[in-house]
Amino acid sequence: MKRTIIVSTEVEDSKNQILCHPDSGLKEFAQIPQLEKDGIVIPSGPAFLQLGWHGPNKTKGEGARHIWERHGQELGNRCSRIEEVPRYVANILTKRAQIFVGLESVYNDPDIEIVNPRYGKVVMYSERTDGAVRYFILTAYADRYALRGFREYEKKGILIGPLFPK
Repeated sequence: MKRTIIVSTEVEDSKNQILCHPDSGLKEFAQIPQLEKDGIVIPSGPAFLQLGWHGPNKTKGEGARHIWERHGQELGNRCSRIEEVPRYVANILTKRAQIFVGLESVYNDPDIEIVNPRYGKVVMYSERTDGAVRYFILTAYADRYALRGFREYEKKGILIGPLFPK
């Protein structure tokens, strides 16, 4: 069964709208800590989930719309409608999560992958504005390597450190 959402013209114009965290009500979903490992530097900055966009081809997009349209079916009971996407993302971005960098994008402002073996992974990109770094969520899904645990995920990426350092 294909899951689709009906989007009004008003909503279509708001793809950059930042969605709020379901628990805190804040626009920031997480604070990415500054981490460094093996010459890879992850600058600190807040992470946001935008309403986003999806298409025209099925692998292009970002934000809640993309997560729902591209990965909604595979999320099963974790996320049964687009309004639940912020909750699904929040469930991944918890104290159990670890930050990885994909093997193919380790150096030029790499996308970061936040992995939580219980729920899956979130992929983010960074954006620099006036020296400040902000992260935006590209996608989130129940990645089979992520669900098998951190050791299994190291086949796909380099473990940089915890999302919430002690």
